[in-house]
Amino acid sequence: MLAGCWDADEAMDATPSGDYMRTADVVVAGDATQGTIHVDANCQWTIATSETWLSLGASSGQGTGDVAVTMTANPSSAQERSATVTLKSAAGITTTLTVKQERNSEQIIVTPAEMEFAAEDTGYQEFTVTANGHWSITGKPAWVTLSTDEGTGTGSVQVTVNANTDENSRSTVLTVTGDGGQTATVAVTQLGRSATLVVSPQNITVAATGEQKAITISGNVGWILSASDEWLASFSAMSGTGQQEVTFTCQPNYTTNQRSATITITSENGRQTVTVNVTQEAGQKPVLTKLLLLDSDEQEATMTCSVESMFEITEYGICFSESENPDITSGTKVVVGKSTPAEPTFQAKATGLTKGKTYYARAYAISAVGTAYSEELSFVALPMPQNGDNDRPQFSRRTR
Repeated sequence: MLAGCWDADEAMDATPSGDYMRTADVVVAGDATQGTIHVDANCQWTIATSETWLSLGASSGQGTGDVAVTMTANPSSAQERSATVTLKSAAGITTTLTVKQERNSEQIIVTPAEMEFAAEDTGYQEFTVTANGHWSITGKPAWVTLSTDEGTGTGSVQVTVNANTDENSRSTVLTVTGDGGQTATVAVTQLGRSATLVVSPQNITVAATGEQKAITISGNVGWILSASDEWLASFSAMSGTGQQEVTFTCQPNYTTNQRSATITITSENGRQTVTVNVTQEAGQKPVLTKLLLLDSDEQEATMTCSVESMFEITEYGICFSESENPDITSGTKVVVGKSTPAEPTFQAKATGLTKGKTYYARAYAISAVGTAYSEELSFVALPMPQNGDNDRPQFSRRTR
């Protein structure tokens, strides 16, 4: 008989005494942390491995026995791993076996799962991906920057964001996906900017004739402008961002009533609203004064009047009648002109009079606001006295 024992494959043929030492490879699951190596021998033996992820429960034994094996779960979902274990007899006979650990189930863990940034945050935050394989990140919008968008195993990712110039908060979900399809998410939220919106002036008075006005809009957000009435027109801008002067035109007020309108400036998300009140003075009809009789005889009379108007005069003249308070529809109308007179004072002649009759006359002027009349003048169709005459015609001017 030979001293010690032999490798089983050799011993079965070379040693009639039947001394032997044999074992078999071991296969464990990817998430296994324990296993057993079975040694079938009839001699003393030692067992060892150089792998750090595998630990043997015993370093030696006698005859047949089991050696406990402990290990970590396979950190990879993509690759299996193996360790060589050496079994040696006291006489120096050596055999090896392989402990193989299969690929682990894919694992993706992200911490933290949520992060929040201020509107003007210039720093970065970091999340950690714990994985046992390759992974990549999707779902990144333009306002988010990542230090990397892929990796293998455990790694850290830095997240930075652009300043948020809007009042609204914004958010996105970053999805970390392993090659096997496992996912984990990180919710990134950035708060909205603290908005300021200032408009000046907020009260504007406009002449009835219409004019151009301006407001100044200041702020750090986008804004939208609207007007309540069409007589506010020709705005130089209906929207913008930040500070801007906006001009607009107030159309003429052809009514005899004061009117008002509003300009509303609203931040883009509607959180802030500033109102500008615009008041326009009332329009005025033409003003006619001092209707005077310059000359008269038995058939005609010449009169003069002064006129002023806020708006262009489209027609002016006199109207006369044998009845009091004549107007352009009830009396005889004498049109002097069809546009604003070059001089404020004009003359008109009433013709076709009857000797000795009393007549009533008023000057008139028409503009876009309406028709205006002068004070009433009454006179008798008789010649006016000349210098040295003792007779005086009967005429008078009275106010109605």
